[in-house]
Amino acid sequence: MYGLLQQQRLNAITVIYIDEAVFTFNTFLTKAWSSSYSNISVPEAKINVRAHALVAGVSEEVGLEGYLIVLKAINTESYIEFLRKLKQKYQHRKLALFIDNLMVHKAEAVNKVYAELEMTPIFNVPYSPQFNGIESYFSLLKNEYKKLLLKYLVKEQPFEVINLIKQSID
Repeated sequence: MYGLLQQQRLNAITVIYIDEAVFTFNTFLTKAWSSSYSNISVPEAKINVRAHALVAGVSEEVGLEGYLIVLKAINTESYIEFLRKLKQKYQHRKLALFIDNLMVHKAEAVNKVYAELEMTPIFNVPYSPQFNGIESYFSLLKNEYKKLLLKYLVKEQPFEVINLIKQSID
């Protein structure tokens, strides 16, 4: 893995670190807070939000390279859509993608798209998210999402999960 990353850098190929994150109320629930000696109280009907998934890529040169938000989870089709959006940004350049071992990343249809779009997949060591630079970005992103969600819940304002995710990204 390390050798492949170094080889891409020596060849001046952009390396994009990619991962997925899921946003639900549970993202917030485990990190909720309230004033001292009191519990947070939110009516359950207000927190039943539909799960959304985000696939995003970051690079050392640019930062956030792009993202795609979908309902529920990233599947082969949505991942391929994300890859095509990335390639539009780098039309005539080869890309290296640092990814985990999610089955979607290894699907036969995806492997064909990697070749078609001149993208080299570099698979992370299994169960080692600490090596993927996007993990620290997702940590910041989810913290911002939790703050925004809490703000809307406390003020009893309507919200849409997709908009909260986009606001967190911004």
